[in-house]
Amino acid sequence: MLGELVLACIAGGILSTLFALNYFSVMLREIKPDKKVISQFLAPLALFSPQLWTEQGNKARIKTLCSILLFGVCFAGASAIFKFFPPAQVESSLKMTADEAKAAQAVEVYAAETHKWPRNSYRVDLRRRDGDVLAFWVIHKDDESAWNSAMGGMGGGKSLSVYIDAKGLRVIRELGFQ
Repeated sequence: MLGELVLACIAGGILSTLFALNYFSVMLREIKPDKKVISQFLAPLALFSPQLWTEQGNKARIKTLCSILLFGVCFAGASAIFKFFPPAQVESSLKMTADEAKAAQAVEVYAAETHKWPRNSYRVDLRRRDGDVLAFWVIHKDDESAWNSAMGGMGGGKSLSVYIDAKGLRVIRELGFQ
């Protein structure tokens, strides 16, 4: 649900930017002939100077301003979603079967034994199934707090990706996040 809202905000931001560029180009073609010289000096204020434009140019100017405002709303919406629902709080999109839950427990044991992490210092999320191989993310809480403060990625931290054979419950591969 939140992912769809973020995508809608991003799509709205992209569309509003395209509309703003289109209306801005229309506006620039519709400058009053007697105002061309003065418009060079008022360029930074052109969007707020209706006297520079013909009637069609002013319509394009208003549409440009509305598109810029829509971009701001879309950006603020996406930012608000990340602020109030940070990715660290979003559950894995895959629901686990009983066998996958056993594999998740094996990953927990692996993380505890291999990295000596206390169980309350990380979480395990099922990310992908590929035949008998399950991919889990082991997200360390130190990386989640870094994620929340900078809204960036988890690269270079303690978190890792673990691939496990679902039938034998043995770890095949461990990869650190880049």
